[in-house]
Amino acid sequence: PVVASLRAAHPQAVIELAGRTDYLTLLVGPGLADGCISTDSSAFTSLFSDGPSELPDSDIVLAYLPDADGTLESKLRAPSRKPVVFDPRPKGRGSVHIVDHLLAALHQLEVPAVRDRPRIECRDKWSIDARAACPLCAEGVEYAVIHPGTGGRSKLWQAEKWAAVMSALAPLRFVLTCGPADSEVVHDVLEQVAGRTKVEVVNGQPVTTMAGVIAGARFFLGVDSGVAHLAAALGIPAVVIFGPTNPDVWAPRGTSVQVLRASDMRTASVAVSEVLAAVRSS
Repeated sequence: PVVASLRAAHPQAVIELAGRTDYLTLLVGPGLADGCISTDSSAFTSLFSDGPSELPDSDIVLAYLPDADGTLESKLRAPSRKPVVFDPRPKGRGSVHIVDHLLAALHQLEVPAVRDRPRIECRDKWSIDARAACPLCAEGVEYAVIHPGTGGRSKLWQAEKWAAVMSALAPLRFVLTCGPADSEVVHDVLEQVAGRTKVEVVNGQPVTTMAGVIAGARFFLGVDSGVAHLAAALGIPAVVIFGPTNPDVWAPRGTSVQVLRASDMRTASVAVSEVLAAVRSS
């Protein structure tokens, strides 16, 4: 939403993103950003050295970084440049959604927000790459995507419950998506479904290929993770299981997202029947 708002306010501007380029490629293209530079580049790391900034000349810099003592803002300031440094971390235990929190940075630039949920259109190339990486995507059959992994173990759902969901929804086919830190989790799920359900795994693919796989799915299932936000942004019906993290702040925003959370705020307490009911109502 921030990039879309900047583009709407400055349609002729060159917008360049700095960060994880393996993720930022999702936002580079027609009507979005024009390019991206890595946080490992000398232009970016110069912000944290004693020398001058090597960032490209620009009129506006919006930095989502902590800057308690104002050092970064001073480094970014130039005669023709207006820097806005904004802490991306929501303060305290409030319930302001992360999207609304990040959009608040635009007030200092007098840029109105044009939308309050992420939206990404799947490119043809992403779909082509998905069919190459996942034979099931190339077969033209109906399938669903499950991303069982996430950054914290307390947010994981039990492997046997994922297996029970897949068994209950048979003969629907399933694709498990697997990121660099998800191998153990995916292995546990595959062990539970062995011999009962045929599952394909998409492992170690670029995020754009993952987007192509998800965009072709009937629906998405997962826990609180970045991939769940990607599914929501692609407009895919999604059921997302939450535990200790607050969905008022961190839930994916989308037109057809259902969030499930047990009263004890434990991911493991969400029942298989709740997930199945959510899937069948989507």
